[in-house]
Amino acid sequence: MVPPLLEVSHVFCCPNGVRGTLSWNCGHGGLLAFGTSCSVVLYDPQRKVVINNLNGHTARVNCLEWIRRRDGSSSSELVSGGSDNRVIHWELENNQVGSCF
Repeated sequence: MVPPLLEVSHVFCCPNGVRGTLSWNCGHGGLLAFGTSCSVVLYDPQRKVVINNLNGHTARVNCLEWIRRRDGSSSSELVSGGSDNRVIHWELENNQVGSCF
């Protein structure tokens, strides 16, 4: 029998229903980042665990994106924007917040 091409890895609960609140960093450990309420969640699909919950917004997260370097490679930086009129630049070190602006 042929194995299935797709496999359910994890079902997220409570992600924002806003388009653009999910971003995959295929180079930095393959982490997924998604907005849930006022936070950004980092998820490791390989290990099937939530790595970190980034708190900094005071209203719903509306968009987020991993920053790419000029050469196209991935980095450990993430930007999120929310209904609180804030844009936060997250710098991650070992999947923990190094600093945010």
